[in-house]
Amino acid sequence: MNTVNNGQNNWSFGFGVSVLVASGFLAILGEILTHRYFLDLVYVSLPAHAWVEILGAVLGGGIAVLVWSTWKRSEKERPAECFLLASAFGSMGVLDIIHALVLPGNLFVWLHMFAMLVGAIFFAAAFFPKNIFKIKSAVSPVMVTAAAAALGSMFLLNPSLAPVVFLENQMMPLALNISLVTGVLFLATGVYFMGGQIEECRAEEMLIANFCMLSAASAMLFYVSEVWHAEWWVWHAIRFFGYVITLLGLLVMGKKNSDAEPNKNTI
Repeated sequence: MNTVNNGQNNWSFGFGVSVLVASGFLAILGEILTHRYFLDLVYVSLPAHAWVEILGAVLGGGIAVLVWSTWKRSEKERPAECFLLASAFGSMGVLDIIHALVLPGNLFVWLHMFAMLVGAIFFAAAFFPKNIFKIKSAVSPVMVTAAAAALGSMFLLNPSLAPVVFLENQMMPLALNISLVTGVLFLATGVYFMGGQIEECRAEEMLIANFCMLSAASAMLFYVSEVWHAEWWVWHAIRFFGYVITLLGLLVMGKKNSDAEPNKNTI
């Protein structure tokens, strides 16, 4: 039985590392190619932008459901991580959808930055002692998501409440500070989840670490990009790719684990 478990763990860890390395390579390659060949390319499309944000939110919801179901039925329940990750993906998703409904300007920029910051805070809360978050009901992240939607709607109904992060086609110093904090939180959380794999070999956490790393890169590229320019679309692509690869990876791991369960029972 130990041999089977070790083989499963080794495959799981190798799969997680492969996704992490491949994602990082593709993100870096995409940025290099953009800088070299497409830096001045401009593509203006509100519908395309809206679809990217909305589909990303839907994929994030799928990730939240998969993480919740996977870690709730595991041998060692992890209510803290379930709550935090579901809340992170849920709050980012609804705020991104609201952001997609706004025309470019200060509110447009603020809603995206706010979505990323809120998500990063929930991810980074994994650093806190786990007994703080003894939340086992799926209602709790739903309430967090509803609260995020209410906040986003408040800014939507009263744009003057939004801090000034974008003025006269220029990012304000506050935007830089928020981007730095968001990037650092995502990066630190990525390292945190990745570091826990050396001993436990959980590919699921490697996939979350990968999403955090890609989100950190997206947060930093956001500040230096211009709306509708190629680099602006690149960080959208990086973030959307993060959603896609995380969801697909979790589905693959779920299938692999379900296939392995009968073998465990026969040994």
